[in-house]
Amino acid sequence: MPAPPTQREVDCPRAEGVQARRVLLYCLQNSGCTLFAMALAQLPSTIVVPDLWIGSRIPCPADFRSSALQPSNATIVVKMTLRAQGAPAHAVDRLSQIRAAFQPHLVLFLTRDACVNALHLSNKSFANEHGTVVAKLQHWDVLYKQRDTLANATFNYESLCDGAGVAPLVARLHKLGLVREPEAIATSRLLRFERNFIDVKVAAIKGTAHFSTQHRGWPLLHYTISGVKSLPGGLAANTSGLGACRDMVEREWQACDTMTMGVSDASAAAAWARAAELAPNVAAFYAKFRRRWYAANNASRYLE
Repeated sequence: MPAPPTQREVDCPRAEGVQARRVLLYCLQNSGCTLFAMALAQLPSTIVVPDLWIGSRIPCPADFRSSALQPSNATIVVKMTLRAQGAPAHAVDRLSQIRAAFQPHLVLFLTRDACVNALHLSNKSFANEHGTVVAKLQHWDVLYKQRDTLANATFNYESLCDGAGVAPLVARLHKLGLVREPEAIATSRLLRFERNFIDVKVAAIKGTAHFSTQHRGWPLLHYTISGVKSLPGGLAANTSGLGACRDMVEREWQACDTMTMGVSDASAAAAWARAAELAPNVAAFYAKFRRRWYAANNASRYLE
């Protein structure tokens, strides 16, 4: 299969005069990435675009040139979700195009158990936009395998759901330079969000010159401010802070014990086996991660 065109969707000038620190948060749809974006939005001097539609063009640094951003200490976090077009190996080329245009100072990956991610995504109307669910899992696995060279750090959704994992998360963000206050204060911010989803999006609009001047030309946010009736993707249950969805993680794993993924034909293998086939590197990590998770809670049925 031929590689997709190498020409960038947008030719962005070099980031001269745009001093805000840019962070690319890259992930699969329905991986819990919006929750992580919401957590980062709680940090001081941080503006987050929590839902850049998968069909939007790649943003340029100049899109974020605004008097609302303080050049000396501002951080811009843009969440983008993976497109899966062409062979899985082309996932690296696509990420390279995004990096060339957006010119991020940091690239962060967020991943989720492949079985659970597929179960969630398969039920969404946008599941097969810009690539099938199967292709998205395969493309993401290529990136995940090379995460140590492609990203500055990789986080996983399940740890966001465990209150005990928030302090270590803050410590990692501190090492990346994203937390610039005492870690205990930052941990408190992430355990109890002060900025809700609408607050975060309004701040992104005010801090984004491109949105305020050329809104009709580029749908920066997937959801418009006036159109939000409820929060997307079950996020409403988690908007009070991190560490509040541990029970949900365990229920989702239990669902994978009994269900098959709707990402193939009726003869698809059991969900765990199918996830391991499509995303072997992600699945290998989670096979060990689940054991550690349940061992900490003395759940012997998962330690066989």
